[in-house]
Formats: sequence, structure tokens, C-alpha cells
Amino acid sequence: IFLLLILTAGVLILPIRGSLGVAPINTGVAYFSNDVLANEAAVNPLWKFVYALKDSKRSQVEYNFVPQDEAQLLFNNLMAESGDYPQLVKAGKPNVVIIQLESFAAHNIKALGGADVTACFNKLVHEGILFSKIYAASDRSDKGLMANLAGYQALPTYEIMRYPEKTQNIPFLPIEFKKAGYHDLLYMYGGDIKFKNMDSFVKQAQFEKIISIDDFDYDQRGEKWGVHDQYTFERLIKEMKASQEPYFKFFFTLSSHEPFDVPMQRMFENDYHNSIAYTDKCLGAFFDEAKKSGLWDNTLFILIADHGVGGPDAYAHDNLNFKHIPMLWLGGALAVKDTVITNIGGQTDLARTLLCQLNMDNKDFIFSKNILDRGAHHFAFYTYPESMGMIEDSLYQDYSFVQNKFTRMEGQATATDSIKAKAYLQIVADDHKNR
Repeated sequence: IFLLLILTAGVLILPIRGSLGVAPINTGVAYFSNDVLANEAAVNPLWKFVYALKDSKRSQVEYNFVPQDEAQLLFNNLMAESGDYPQLVKAGKPNVVIIQLESFAAHNIKALGGADVTACFNKLVHEGILFSKIYAASDRSDKGLMANLAGYQALPTYEIMRYPEKTQNIPFLPIEFKKAGYHDLLYMYGGDIKFKNMDSFVKQAQFEKIISIDDFDYDQRGEKWGVHDQYTFERLIKEMKASQEPYFKFFFTLSSHEPFDVPMQRMFENDYHNSIAYTDKCLGAFFDEAKKSGLWDNTLFILIADHGVGGPDAYAHDNLNFKHIPMLWLGGALAVKDTVITNIGGQTDLARTLLCQLNMDNKDFIFSKNILDRGAHHFAFYTYPESMGMIEDSLYQDYSFVQNKFTRMEGQATATDSIKAKAYLQIVADDHKNR
């Protein structure tokens, strides 16, 4: 009987987890519509109650460093803008295609002072606008998605994307593009769309078409995560050709995620570098085709990584190389090219910078700032489970939650400087709690 009980318990793990794949069952599995009430009605209430209890401790961590009015004042000063910025995108309504590059850290890119791994990216730099001092909001793909698509900052202890009842109240880029008359809003990811509540997230963002692993042939998949990048890039070309202009697309690559299995002859001994080189080759082929087919001409392409990564040198979280990521704007929609922007910016700043260039509404993106604004305070804020910090031109500070103190305070720091990062996190945490 004891053996039977063990066997039965083992068999029940599968329905409890919900699948044999990478992603266990989560709230997003029940989401099927852009309508909030319809999705909430589809969620099993008992399951949701137990799920909420399990995660309640992580989502209720308090960050109270200074009086709330003082924290708000410091935050407002940090985020203030002059409204004076250069116009780098041609007038009109260009197509917009954002390509989020899996684990594509700056330390792989020679043009950003890294290793010489990305030959195609290095050539593309001279055809567009390179933002050379961009830092990731955190260390996971789901946090990077929130930063890139919603301009929203991650907390140290939990991922807001796991809570659809909160993300339904967050502004998203595709919503703004839809309001502005853009068509065929596409989200494409070669992996499992159920991973980390991604399916509910993209429905709430009002994407009109979602393409994921099940939309590709089985022989186009890798060992673990999903479809090789060459096939998803090819699909992106087809989707762009079939779309009504102006259109908005968001594509999340996959092949440079471990286990780094890629369908090409090895170029680098290190598996991670080799996978980055593969995605880089796919990028090169994609843009060659985009130019040949005329898709380049009226399109703004934005390449940006999803998060920081230690890489072969095993950079620690408090090393700037871990956080440094690329952001490159390309396409015929640009008014300038072969340009480098050296202002420090955070990953969350993509949203407001882009919307300002296109003269679109951006007031709800409260954790995003215009990197190009001449009067803005240029900085990047980040969080990890064990730390948080801020990067500025003259100051780098990193605070350890384990040691309850700043373990790095590099540069000339005033008394106000020593609480800026704390105040910022306090406002972020308060916003998370009230969503």
C-alpha cells in the first residue's frame, strides 16, 4: 500500500504542475481574451487562492527607508524632464519592430567594449543609433519584458508579471500604438507562451496576434526552450510583409538561452559565445532580407537585450559588466545614422524615449524617462533578489539586502545621494503594492 501511495503521488505531480514542459501551470494558462472580466471568470478560484497564499510573503516585503513625502520628492526630482530633446526619427508614423535579444549582454559586443563575438551587430552600429550606456533593470527575462514593453521597474523579491490582477493596471507600449492607429500588433516568441504568465501578459498588453512554439514545425526546435532563431526571424519577415502599415511588432529571440544548442557550425569554443554568434548571424540575415524587400525603408527597428548576464567571465551582479546591455535603433525611419548616444539610461527608459520620438502619449509610464532629454537626470536603476542600486555618470552605488548596507559607493556622494536609490525603490514598491 505504501508503494502504491508513493506511485499515486508521483503520478499526480503531472496534473498539479500542469505540463512536462519548461513552464508549470500558472494563472495565465486560463487567460484567453483581452477582456479582464472574461479572464478572471476563467481562473479556478480555489487554485488562485492557494497560489496567492504561496507567493504572498514575497509580494508583501516592505521597503521603508525615508518618510514617504521625502521619497516622492526625491523620485520626482530624479524623473524630471525639460521637454527639450533632439528629433532622431523622421516625421510621420513609421512601422515599429522591437527585437528583444535573449541574454545579449554588452560584454559580447566589440562596439561596446566587449569581446568580438557579434560581427553583424558591429556593422549595423554604423547604420543606426547606438545607445552605449544602457543598463538592465534586473536579471530575468520576465523582468526584462516588463521593462521593455511597459517601462516598468522590477522589485527585488518577486516578478509582477506573475500577478495578472496587477499587470492589468500597467501601461503597455502596444496599447499606446493601438490608440495611435497602428495595425497588426504582433508578439512572437519561439518558446512556450505559458512561461512565467507570458500569455496573460501579452493579452493584457492588447497584442492582436501571438505566435509561439506551437506555430512552428517540430524539427525547427532546439533541445529545450523552443524554436531556433533563424526560423522565427524568417517568420517575422513574412508577418511584416503581410501587415498593414503602420504596424507594431515585438519579437523575443531564444537561441542564446542555455543550453545554447544552435544549428550551425561552431564558431566559438564557449557555448554561450557560440549561441550569441548564431543569433548575431540571424540578425544579419534578417536585415539583409529586410533591405532587399523594402521592409527597412519606413521602419524603426529597436534591438535591446532582455537582461544582464555574467557570461563566460562570471561577472557578479555588482559588476557593471553584468548589467550593461545594448540598445540599437535602426531602419529607414531614422533621420540620422552612425550616431552614438552616451547618456546613461535604464532599460525601462526605452518606452518613454520611443514615445517621445513619435509624439505619442507617454504620461502613464512613470518609471520611464526620455534618455534624449537634454535637461533630464541621466541614470539607471536596477534590482536583484539580494541587491539594488543606481548608476550615474559620477556615482555608482550598490546596496546589499543581505548586509543591509551599501557595499559600493563609488564617486563623490552627498548625503542626498546616499538615499536616492532607496527612495526610488520605495516608490517602486509602493506602486507595485497599489496596482
